[in-house]
Amino acid sequence: MIRTADVVVIGGGCMGASTACFLARLGVTVALVEKNYFASGPTGQSSAVVRQHYSIQQLVATSLRSLKVFQNFHEVVGGSPEFVKTGWLLLGDDGYAPTLRSLVEMQKKLGVNVELLSPTELNSLQPQTNVEDVVCVSYHPDTGYANPVATTKLFAERAQRDGAYLYENTMVTGIRAKGGRVHTVTTSKGEIDTPVIVNAAGPWGGKIGKMVGVDLPIGPTRHQIIVFQKPYDYWQPAMIYADLLQDSYFRPEGTDKFLVGASNEIFNHDKVNPDDYSGEADPETLPWSMERIRHRFPVMQRSSYRGGYAAVYDSTPDEQPIIGQMTEIDGFYCLVGWSGHGFKHSPAMGQLMAEMIITGTASDVDLSIFSPSRFREGFILNAKEF
Repeated sequence: MIRTADVVVIGGGCMGASTACFLARLGVTVALVEKNYFASGPTGQSSAVVRQHYSIQQLVATSLRSLKVFQNFHEVVGGSPEFVKTGWLLLGDDGYAPTLRSLVEMQKKLGVNVELLSPTELNSLQPQTNVEDVVCVSYHPDTGYANPVATTKLFAERAQRDGAYLYENTMVTGIRAKGGRVHTVTTSKGEIDTPVIVNAAGPWGGKIGKMVGVDLPIGPTRHQIIVFQKPYDYWQPAMIYADLLQDSYFRPEGTDKFLVGASNEIFNHDKVNPDDYSGEADPETLPWSMERIRHRFPVMQRSSYRGGYAAVYDSTPDEQPIIGQMTEIDGFYCLVGWSGHGFKHSPAMGQLMAEMIITGTASDVDLSIFSPSRFREGFILNAKEF
């Protein structure tokens, strides 16, 4: 194991691997430490949707920046993240229509390819979709999904090619400080002296924070996915849907399956131990999911169940990330608390975190609203991101 590094990144999911990748490209000596194997946590079970619909401008900007990386991944990073362009649709009711109009206007100003559709236009685009309860629709043609494991692996491989040191099956057991600054990361395989640590440990981020005496309000929560086989007569192009009317989302998987998930308030509010939780979907999740996908796509009455699973989110009180350097101790940066929507931002956040560490600020995007100190200061972001 390397004895010293300019930066130690803790956590080998998409955020940690991306940060290590872009730090290494800038000539920084970086060690990426993962307690299991890369993408073994929430990243590997992510629905991996790459969308640009957000109500916070900074998240629109980072998701759009990330989309451009996914679209040009071979040139930027190398290899293929298996990005599949499907298009993304958000369905809402009459009460949400004014909000959606405002959000679409804001997103367009930031460069997002998005348009409002009427229910009739949606039905022309997706003829097998039930629109009887739909009032407002936004359509993002460039959205799709990627392979989260492949994406993380490619970030890590590029980091290694550029000089990073990668350590899997390496548990971080402690962090020592010296003179008010982080100094040493203790692991199951040895110690690394470093002046900078990036906490990208996802649901374990709170545990890492406690190692430097910092209380991060991260409550791991469980999120469930149900998989359905498409019937032979489902013929419309399979798009990704965010169905606000049913608190659910639908995402195609390959050419013949759909993943069905729920908004964070459904089934997913109980805190769990990220090292000891049920990875199976609960029995009641199947009928709930089946009812919703069959309502939206009546042809799915002839679909068949193909299993289910559960993953954990690193959830915060306002469901928004914790980004930046801690004020309590120098050199300790956080990139955690994404509450289930981190994957789509990971390319941009790796770039921005690298800039933040090297120059003290992230170019183009003001990330200060996600400051680690905001909860202590009573600043809660008032935004619900589906």
